Amino acid sequence: MRIVILLAGLACFFSSCTTAEFIQHTPTLVHSGMHTGKDQFTGRALYSSGSSTNNSVNNSTGPSPYQSLNGFQAQGSYSVASNLAVMGSIMHSGEKGGSEENQVKTLVYNYNRNIAEAGLAFFQPFSDAKKFFVEVGAGTGFGKYRATEVSSTLVPGGRYYDNNVFKLWLQPSFYFISPHVHISTGVKIASISINDIKTNYTLLERSDREITTANSLRTTTTDWFFRTEVFIPGAEWIGFSAITQQTVDSKQRFNSNINDSNYGVGLVFRIGK
Repeated sequence: MRIVILLAGLACFFSSCTTAEFIQHTPTLVHSGMHTGKDQFTGRALYSSGSSTNNSVNNSTGPSPYQSLNGFQAQGSYSVASNLAVMGSIMHSGEKGGSEENQVKTLVYNYNRNIAEAGLAFFQPFSDAKKFFVEVGAGTGFGKYRATEVSSTLVPGGRYYDNNVFKLWLQPSFYFISPHVHISTGVKIASISINDIKTNYTLLERSDREITTANSLRTTTTDWFFRTEVFIPGAEWIGFSAITQQTVDSKQRFNSNINDSNYGVGLVFRIGK
């Protein structure tokens, strides 16, 4: 068995083949209530997807990386005062990644991520017309990640990597409000802690996949986002929402193994004047 693994490794080395990266983090979609006054509720139900730019490297002589990300996120916020709102969101993300050769998967990663967030947001109009607003939100988040790996070079049963995640975040943004179109843009800065790690990867395997070999990890990410929402004339309480965001791992603690390009599409609901 060791000889087979050694020969496979040598073959991969001499052919300069590539394998997919282990994706250690997927950001949540940025949440903004985009309120204009008191007693307003904004809710969203979004399908989310994305990709890792570090995972897109390919080589014609070896296995090709592949990745699919399918997630769901529910967001809600309520303005308890004329310039203050409470907000929360939940995210579930199911992802697959790995390598394939001749349409045969030689390496399979399965990821399951669940995160909940809560916070407060202060918002203020630029003028009496109440079309342009500035918003500053802050809050916390927590959740669990689970990853499993199956490949021909691992012992039967494969490998797993479980951890908890905790974050503190700050989010300044600007938004424009009209009867049928809402637009927002801004940045979300998050301090993220990965802890309570449980895994059966060896230290060598973790190092080879650029997974942290420590018992915990802390980093800072920056999410730049742009959101557009269009509401139905005559039924302005419901509309279509789309968001795109780009994430930067400021301290490179994830070794670029994150889904840094993400987007979400879905429905938005607004209740209150």
